[in-house]
Amino acid sequence: MTTFMPPAPPAPPPTSGHAVQLSVVHAEEYSRGLAVLGCIFLIGRAIALIPVFIVLFVVGIAAVITAWVLQFVVLFTGKYPEGGHGFVAGYLQLSQRASAFEFGLTDRYPGFSIETSGPGSASHPVQLSIAHAGSYSRGLAALGCIFLIGRAIALIPVFIVLYFLRIAAFIAAWILQFVVLFTGKYPKGGHDFVTGYLRLSVRMQAWLFGLTDEYPGFSLQP
Repeated sequence: MTTFMPPAPPAPPPTSGHAVQLSVVHAEEYSRGLAVLGCIFLIGRAIALIPVFIVLFVVGIAAVITAWVLQFVVLFTGKYPEGGHGFVAGYLQLSQRASAFEFGLTDRYPGFSIETSGPGSASHPVQLSIAHAGSYSRGLAALGCIFLIGRAIALIPVFIVLYFLRIAAFIAAWILQFVVLFTGKYPKGGHDFVTGYLRLSVRMQAWLFGLTDEYPGFSLQP
C-alpha cells in the first residue's frame, strides 16, 4: 500500500539579513472594482486614503519629534528605548500599508492602527519588521542630534536612487491596475518590483529615524 505524502511547503525566499524587512503578500485574485480606482493615475485609491493620510500627518509629526529626541538618549546611553522604537516603527508600518494599498499591492485597507503586534496586525498582508538592537551607535546618533540633518545628508545617494525608483514604481503600479481590471491578477514580477521599492524606502526611513544602524543600501531584495 502506497502512503500519500503531501508535498513539502515551498522554502521561504532568501533574505539579505537586513534589520528592516518588509513583506507584502501576493494574492491569487485582486479586486477589479478597486483596480478601477487606480486606473486614473492611482488618484481614486489616493482619495480613498485621505482619512489615513490625515492620521499619518499627525502621527508623523510626533514620530519625527520622538526620533529626534531619542537621538540624544542614544548619544548618552547607547540605547534606543523600546517604547519609542515601537511607536516610530508603528508609524512606518502604517505608512507602508497605505502605500501598498495605493499602489494596488493589496486590497486590504490599511486602517489606522500603529500596533506592530496583536491578532489584527499579524493578519494584515503588509508586515514590517525592524529589529530592536541591544545597543546603538553613539556616533550615528550624533548625526541625528541636529534635527536628523546629518543622517539625511548621509542618505543623499539613497534619496537619488529612490527618486528614480519612485517614478518607475508609480508607472508600473498604474499600468498594472489595467491588468488587474481585465484579468483579476497582479503579475508577480510587477508586485515584487513595487514591493522592493517600498522596502528600500522604509529602510531609508528607518535609518533616518535611527531605528537601525544598518545603512539601507540600494537593494530591493528582502
